[in-house]
Amino acid sequence: MSACFLTFSRFSFKIKSMNNKNKYAVLLVLAMVLALFSSASAEDYVLGEGDVVKITVYDNPDLTTIERISGGVLRFPLIGEVKLIGLTISQATKKIADLLADGYLISPQVNIFIQDYRMSKIFVTGEVKKPDGYKFELGTTVLRAITTAGGFSDKASTGRVKIIRKVNNVEKVLEKVKMDEPVLPGDVIVVPESFF
Repeated sequence: MSACFLTFSRFSFKIKSMNNKNKYAVLLVLAMVLALFSSASAEDYVLGEGDVVKITVYDNPDLTTIERISGGVLRFPLIGEVKLIGLTISQATKKIADLLADGYLISPQVNIFIQDYRMSKIFVTGEVKKPDGYKFELGTTVLRAITTAGGFSDKASTGRVKIIRKVNNVEKVLEKVKMDEPVLPGDVIVVPESFF
């Protein structure tokens, strides 16, 4: 039986005639790696006006807060108004933890989750079968977004896909993105036409 190669990013796994248990182990490892990529993209998300966040503090359930960022700030027990607009999730987590540690709690462990994104759509345009706006889901990659849009058309230039993204109200163009590139809410994925 010929060997089969499964490539994921820079890692290669050689799968010969494995039993089912070993195949499941390889798939589990791949799922864990994908989860790491998803969480990395979540940490990079920049909070903005209209995002609804849930903030929890370990061992302090009375501090759990679910609130929409309004006027660039969020009201949080003990510390009052906190400016979160323009911060990534990891920066906002550190800021709240630091404020709580300043006279309120010893070594607070803070977690922030997005309950509702201010921009809950991504847009796929150009040479795909169903160009349109689609609901954003955390962990979405360029490939998943294009698949949701029906896949590439026959005229698509698959190697020149780009993302148009607004960062702090400035439009940024990411050229020749990889298929495993994480997508953020509000992103526009553009699939250009091939010259040939």
